[in-house]
Amino acid sequence: MDLADVDRLQAFHMRSLHLILGICWFDYVANAELKDRIHLVDMEPRIQRRRLALFRHMTRMQSWVAAQRPHGQPRATWGG
Repeated sequence: MDLADVDRLQAFHMRSLHLILGICWFDYVANAELKDRIHLVDMEPRIQRRRLALFRHMTRMQSWVAAQRPHGQPRATWGG
């Protein structure tokens, strides 16, 4: 996700928060003031944290899948 996408996402998020909280455009509440008021974290660190969590999940899944036996091979059995 490039910087322009993050900026657009941040703008959408702030606009949505203004609507949810009932703040009209003529009331003018700055984004920085709104973030301080509701203790909001910017979108970029949130996105990075979620991507890292997904990356960790995928690496765990890959190691788990690699441990499985390949399809088409019979199970190893002992005795007849």
